[in-house]
Amino acid sequence: MTTLQTPGRTNNLKNLRKLLAEDEDGLKTFVYPNLRLGDVWWIPDAVTKFGNRDHHPWIVVGPYSPKRPNVFAAPRTTKNLKKKGVITPAGNPPGLNEEGIVLLNFKRPFLARDFRNFDYIGRLPEDIIKEILKFYRPEGPDGK
Repeated sequence: MTTLQTPGRTNNLKNLRKLLAEDEDGLKTFVYPNLRLGDVWWIPDAVTKFGNRDHHPWIVVGPYSPKRPNVFAAPRTTKNLKKKGVITPAGNPPGLNEEGIVLLNFKRPFLARDFRNFDYIGRLPEDIIKEILKFYRPEGPDGK
C-alpha cells in the first residue's frame, strides 16, 4: 500500500491481514514470520480439496524461505487418529478444540504469498514440533 492509498474499512482480522499484506513489505511483516515449522493455519477445503468442510488446520512442515516461493504444509484432522502422523492435543494452539493428528505423509506445497488469504491459528508446542522434525529428518543408525 502506498502513502496515497487509503485503506478500506474492515471488520475482521482475515481482511485486515489481506490489506496489510498486499505488497511484498506487508508480506514480509505480517505473513512470512508465521510460516515457520509448526505454525498452524486454517486453509479452506476449496483450496486444498482435503475434506468437505469449510476449512481444516494445516501445519507448516516446510517453512518459508526467500529463496523459494513454496511453503509445505500437512493437514491436521480429528478423524482416522490411527494413521501415521503426530498426535496434537486439543486447545494448543487455541482454536483446535479436539485432539487431532497431523498427517505428515500428506504434505502439500502452497505459495507463501497465498497465506495472506488464510487465517493464522498459532504455533504448536515445541515438543510436537520436535516430533514433526524427527519424522522428516530421522536420526541415522549412529544417532546422527
